[in-house]
Amino acid sequence: MPDVQALDAYLDGLGGKNPTLRAACRKAIGTIRDKALPAIELKLNGLVPETVAELQKIYADNPEARKSRLFETTARELEPADYLDFALEHDGDAVRGRTIFSDLSGVACIKCHRVAGEGGDVGPDLTMAGTQFGRTELAESILYPSKAIREGYQRVEVETRNEETFEGLVKAESNDWLTLRDANGRDRRISKADVKERRNSQVSLMPEGLEAGMTQQDFAALVAYLVSLKGRP
Repeated sequence: MPDVQALDAYLDGLGGKNPTLRAACRKAIGTIRDKALPAIELKLNGLVPETVAELQKIYADNPEARKSRLFETTARELEPADYLDFALEHDGDAVRGRTIFSDLSGVACIKCHRVAGEGGDVGPDLTMAGTQFGRTELAESILYPSKAIREGYQRVEVETRNEETFEGLVKAESNDWLTLRDANGRDRRISKADVKERRNSQVSLMPEGLEAGMTQQDFAALVAYLVSLKGRP
């Protein structure tokens, strides 16, 4: 249960590199936003512009917050297009990009994708990414993950009769059972007799906003690494 006493932790995570953690902190603050607003106003001077921009999104439809100090600051957040333009204009450091790809405390691409046999088995294998796609396509696949979802990696949402909701990729299916693999690589086996509704989502299992945890230089480096993946370790 979100708690105002944990606000410092939520604010810290909101400005972090890990997209899953940022999303969880965004949701937590959204739940307690009315109670948290006075404390957030007191902490504004110590917050980085990226965190302020995230908070402004959370409170965008809150009339009381719109009149507060939170919206006195113009916190410009880099847009996906800014990252795309930078990556197309700069070669990037592929060696640095490999480190970013593998860093589990950051964007953690390796948690879901394999390269030369190393990594997770949630998203597509990227060992040959550099031969299959160009620089623009690879950059856009990070920035706009739902723009083009590869066959076999469509996200499925299932609602059960006891009001539980699960989502993931279909990894196995029989007449009686359905197995979904979530974004963390965990498999959930669901009895079809318990399924109330099943629907295909147009939203990728890969989270949006990965770039928010990177500088433009880091993003260009990550793209350079993907471009370099042509079947060699």
